[in-house]
Amino acid sequence: MDWRLRGSPLFFLPLKVATFVVFLYIGFDGFFKVISNYHPFVHVGADILVVALCAKALIENYLYRRKPERLPPFTLLFAFHFFWVLINIFHPYSLSLFSSVAGAKVYVSMFTLYFFGFYLVKSVKDVHFFIWPWIGITLVHTFTGVYQGLTGPDSVLALHSRYSVQLSKFADQAFRPFGLTNLPGAPAVWIFLVTPLVVYMIFNNRSKLMRVLMILAAPFLGLTLVLCQVRSAIFKTLFGVSMYYLGNLVRIGRLSWRRAAYNFALTSLLVGSTFYFLPQLTNYAEDSYAENVRAVERSLTTFEYDSMSHARRGAWERFTKYLVEVPFGAGLARVGAAGGAFEKLRNRDPYFSADHFFADNFWIASLVELGFPGMLLLTFILFGILIRGFFSLRDQKDPQKRSLQLAILSALTASVVGLYGAEGVLYNPESSFFWFFSGVLMRLSSDD
Repeated sequence: MDWRLRGSPLFFLPLKVATFVVFLYIGFDGFFKVISNYHPFVHVGADILVVALCAKALIENYLYRRKPERLPPFTLLFAFHFFWVLINIFHPYSLSLFSSVAGAKVYVSMFTLYFFGFYLVKSVKDVHFFIWPWIGITLVHTFTGVYQGLTGPDSVLALHSRYSVQLSKFADQAFRPFGLTNLPGAPAVWIFLVTPLVVYMIFNNRSKLMRVLMILAAPFLGLTLVLCQVRSAIFKTLFGVSMYYLGNLVRIGRLSWRRAAYNFALTSLLVGSTFYFLPQLTNYAEDSYAENVRAVERSLTTFEYDSMSHARRGAWERFTKYLVEVPFGAGLARVGAAGGAFEKLRNRDPYFSADHFFADNFWIASLVELGFPGMLLLTFILFGILIRGFFSLRDQKDPQKRSLQLAILSALTASVVGLYGAEGVLYNPESSFFWFFSGVLMRLSSDD
């Protein structure tokens, strides 16, 4: 099945390029939402584009009578998942049919990118093609975030006056940079997702200039993480990079002494650059804007066990409570972003009070909205992808491919580790990144 379409007039772009453009849109989706005052079409713009990609792929492959050479791993589980979501649209506890459809999109639209990741990637070069937009967008958010952190809220308002609404919601907290997103601290999410891929590119990119530029960018990535104060993102960044480095120790041992020495030199340069410049940049940020002192203090609590261990207290108790109350779920749009959008319906709900369910955890959110069977299906898919990716590393003979698989696996594992205190794989940018690169990882592991 050749998804690299040639000369098709449909949507004007080949599918591979169109997917690249969708990622660019997702990169600045939050900014578009704010300046449009959350116009309904812009609010679901990324979902509309992904649905258009699916339609394009299906129509063109039908017209050319192409058949897939093979199905991606876990296709059957995905089929069961989509069927279960469809059933839950008509759940007896549903707030309304419209709210259920709106709530269903977080479990469907970005999940389909898994199949795009599997079929659009034919080589390491193809993977690099899709990595670069994510790195580029992350750097834009990083340097915009650094500027905002140094100058304060006025720099955010300079983007658009409507940012005043977002700023007012968090007025009692230390200021967090927005980058070009719609949420304070959101650049940290991009950073933790992309950092393992940045480190991979430092070791494997052919351009020495790009290597040097990314090494120099590393302290700014660290500074943005500190200013954003998203402690889970700091932890996941450290987890992903550590996993990549530890996994690469085996690969380095198989290299020639010259190549191993070169990799050691790059590592020393990367670590040295970060540890030398990051404290200086942090001190400069504290002197530039007084609120940054509070931001740095909060970020440093990431390394305090008592503070982190109490951050998500009560999750297990809520899980067991909801499992008994609603083993088959309470319907879609109960929690998360969709839940907030239909607050009026929840206030009139005859079954549960508006604030009855509280998630802040992937497994609790999926339990409440899809029930235990739906949560179990998603758990099998998530851990199946990671386990298959892990075991495929042992059989990978190509050193660059192995390093690439390891970088992707490190980023995906960091996402899953963080699901205890977040619902990231359901919401962009983490959702589109996770499911697309899960498909890429399965393609690389299947090629073994």
